[in-house]
Parts: sequence; structure tokens; C-alpha cells
Amino acid sequence: GIRKRWDDKLREYETYSELYRRNYQFQSTDANGKKSGGDLDLYKVFTERAYQLLKNDGLAGFVVPSGIYTDLGAKGLRTMLFEHCQLKELYSFENRKFIFPDIDQRYKFILLTFKKGGKTKSFPCAFFLLSEEELKKAVETPTIMDVKFIQKSSPTGWSILEIKTPKDKEIVEKLLTHPQIGEKLQGTWNI
Repeated sequence: GIRKRWDDKLREYETYSELYRRNYQFQSTDANGKKSGGDLDLYKVFTERAYQLLKNDGLAGFVVPSGIYTDLGAKGLRTMLFEHCQLKELYSFENRKFIFPDIDQRYKFILLTFKKGGKTKSFPCAFFLLSEEELKKAVETPTIMDVKFIQKSSPTGWSILEIKTPKDKEIVEKLLTHPQIGEKLQGTWNI
């Protein structure tokens, strides 16, 4: 009986997975010639569903896990946000001060706002926020993240680096002027 219930549960997951993959185009994408999508997660489905429900120029804003800007499996959603939307803001929090009391304090989440239509060239963001006061400061003086910078710093997954200060961004930009580790260059020593 346990085996039958297990097989039934697996078929249920496969059915939902197939349904989501058929009706949600940004749940997977190409990453360096390979299909990337990772496991289906409700925050990914809800984010894309919000996009589907918006009319052009409509706005959506909500709280989602930080994986939307870091995980390779969420590259399809970043493609949606960068190429089919205008990302308005992305503010990342750590739950160390228990903003959400029932969630582990190591958990990171973001405030995400986007507008359907157009493309994102840059957007305001901040990382490692711990309180409402820090959010207010970040909104007043945000880090401006350029999509071209993201694509250059993470060419496969378009993951957004958690840059905290302008100096951090300056250091990364300087590093990006040099070849990446593993990049093959003719006529020179390669790392």
C-alpha cells in the first residue's frame, strides 16, 4: 500500500510539473546550451502568473525568496524580468531580526516590483537589509544595477551579484575587464 501511494504521489507531481511547464514559458530557459529550470517552485509559478495576469504597463509587487535573483533555475524568470518587463526595484532582506517571525532567521527574501512590457536597462536595488529603517535608506540611495553588468558578471545564469557598496561594484567592474578564469585566449598563458 505504501508503494502504491508513493507511485500515485510521483504521478501527481509529474502531472503538475507537465501542466506548469506547458503553461508557463519562463520556468526554464537555455543556459550555455543546456536547458535550465531546476525544480518547479511555487514562487516561480506565482511570479510568472502575476506577469501573465498583468495588462501592458501594469505593475506587480510582492515578496518572494531570494532565489529569484541568484538561482540558475530561475534564469527564465530573470529573462522575463529583463527582456519583457521593466524591473522597478529589488530589495533583499535577511530575516535575522525576524521580520517574519515564523521563518528561519537565515532565510533571505526580496521586495520585487516590475512593470509588464518594455525592457530593463537598470534598476535600483539593495542587499543584506535587516529592517524597515535600512530599507528607507536604501530607497533614498540605492545601488543602480545595470542588466549589461549582470550579463557580463554572470554570462550563463544572469545571477545578480549581491553588491552592497559602490566600492564593491567598482571592484567587480575592474575584475570584469580581465579574462575570466577558464576563458581560453590564443597566444597567452591561460588560467
